[in-house]
Amino acid sequence: KKLIARKARPLVSNGDTVFLDGSTTSYWVARELQGLRLTVLTNNLPIINLLADQPSIHLISIGGIYSVQDEAFFGEMSLRSLENRYVDCAFLSCRSVSLETGLMESRENLATLRREVVRHADRTYAVIDHTKFGRSSFLEICGFEALTALITDQPLAEEWHERVEGCGCRLIEGSGVAADAHGEDASD
Repeated sequence: KKLIARKARPLVSNGDTVFLDGSTTSYWVARELQGLRLTVLTNNLPIINLLADQPSIHLISIGGIYSVQDEAFFGEMSLRSLENRYVDCAFLSCRSVSLETGLMESRENLATLRREVVRHADRTYAVIDHTKFGRSSFLEICGFEALTALITDQPLAEEWHERVEGCGCRLIEGSGVAADAHGEDASD
C-alpha cells in the first residue's frame, strides 16, 4: 500500500481539491500528501486525525453515520455533503476488480459513496493492491471507462492491460516490492 501511495503522489499538485475514501490504501496516500497545499475531503477518521494538524491542508469531513468497522462515515448525510462539492481528483479502493465489470464492492454503503465520488471528480484514481484483481463482489462501483488511472502494486497480465487501457484508463503498476527510507518492505 505504501508503494501504491508513492505511485499516486505525483498525480496531485499544490492547490488541488482531493477526495480520499475510507480505505487503508487512501490512508497511505494521505501520508504522502502531507506538506502539500490542498483541500482534502474525506469520510475516514484516521485520515482526519492524520491531516488535522497540517497547516497547509484545508480539511473537510463529509460526516455521516460512523462505522466502527470501517473507521469512516457513511449514509445519507455523507451523500448530501457531496451533492454540491466537486474535486480535482479522488482516490478510491474497492473490495474486488473484475475484468468484465470493473471496480466492485460487497457492501451498499461503501459502493454508494464511491459511486457518488466518481460522479463528482474530474480525475478518479483507483488505488488497488494485486490481491483484489480477478474477483467479483456483490455491487458494481464503476467500469474502467470512469477511471483516469488504476494504480496497483504489481505488474498485471496482458489481458488486464488490453481491457483497462482499451477503456481509456491509464494503468500504473508497481514492481511488487520496494524498500522505503528505513529499509522496510513497502508492499505491506
